[in-house]
Amino acid sequence: MTAFRQIPFARLIPSVTIVVAVYIYFLIFAQFAFLRLVQADGLGVASLRFVMGAMGLAGLAASLGSARIFCKRDIRGVLLAGFALCGIAALLSLAAHGFVVRCGISALVGLGLGTTTVGLAASAPRLFPGAHRGAQIGLGTGLAYAFCNLPVVFEGTPVVQTLIAAAMCALGAWGVFISGFEALPAAEPSPSIAAPETDAFPFLVAVFLALVWLDSAAFYILQATPELNRFGWATARLQWMNAAIHLLAACLGGIWLDRGKMTPLLLTAFGCLAAAALLVSSPHAFAAQNTHWFYAAGVSLYSTALVFAPAAPGRNRTFAEAARRAGVLYAVAGWIGSALGIGMAQDLHRIPFWFLWCSGGLILGSLLYRKVNS
Repeated sequence: MTAFRQIPFARLIPSVTIVVAVYIYFLIFAQFAFLRLVQADGLGVASLRFVMGAMGLAGLAASLGSARIFCKRDIRGVLLAGFALCGIAALLSLAAHGFVVRCGISALVGLGLGTTTVGLAASAPRLFPGAHRGAQIGLGTGLAYAFCNLPVVFEGTPVVQTLIAAAMCALGAWGVFISGFEALPAAEPSPSIAAPETDAFPFLVAVFLALVWLDSAAFYILQATPELNRFGWATARLQWMNAAIHLLAACLGGIWLDRGKMTPLLLTAFGCLAAAALLVSSPHAFAAQNTHWFYAAGVSLYSTALVFAPAAPGRNRTFAEAARRAGVLYAVAGWIGSALGIGMAQDLHRIPFWFLWCSGGLILGSLLYRKVNS
């Protein structure tokens, strides 16, 4: 609680709201409702891949392009434009049909998400000034995941979920409009604590790439396989439990980040995701039933770090550098990682055991390199 008592309430609410809005839009619409709307059009598998591929390519381009735009333009204006693109795309998806039109809307979703995610991460020091940035980002991330797992939301029709996503865009724009984007006169975490966790950024990108790849594959398989889905979101009880786990894990992850513990956090996130991938196919019912605990915890931990990492306190971190780091991180780990994970799941219909070993080795080696060379 001390992480929030030191921050004026008027500053905390709009900043956390922006995090909530971005994540809910991504989770409930871009990753879920939009896919269901496209499937309802009766498009084949090949067409569906083209539609979702348009989102990925546009998101990739927007992530890299936004890094330059945010360095030259008004932060608030670009973020508002990003939320506007997201909201327009959501509403258009309810009225427009057909392969070509769906591809265009999908690209619009990617452009909007690429802009808002990079803008959010790069602006984190201005939205969350002071020494408790991680805790505030964790609160926003946890609230978003918890909301999306509420039975009334998770089981809602694609139309209802899309309208929720559009409303989140308006709420996020409100948060941007009234946020000051100016740092409070509070000290950043000391370089002696923060710097060792923020060096060797390319290796950090590799870690997030492996995590997003694994998460995307696991989510697709769990959702597309009814006999596995029963261990994830099949009942209202599971959905309520998932909501609680997401909120708790994200808040704890934010506290870890404020204490300079990004390396243990990312290792724990991978351990949770790997455990979920192994348990879900276990022949022992008790083990399989615990899948959702590990999956939800792992996802919320690394999702909190994903927003925190680009502008993490370090040696003379500037806004321009944070924007460039955010653009590269979300382009490579976010968009490419998601595409690779979903593609692997669609082709193999499982997460190979060798992939867990390889991704675990990549993550461990990258984090060790960062620590040794800090």
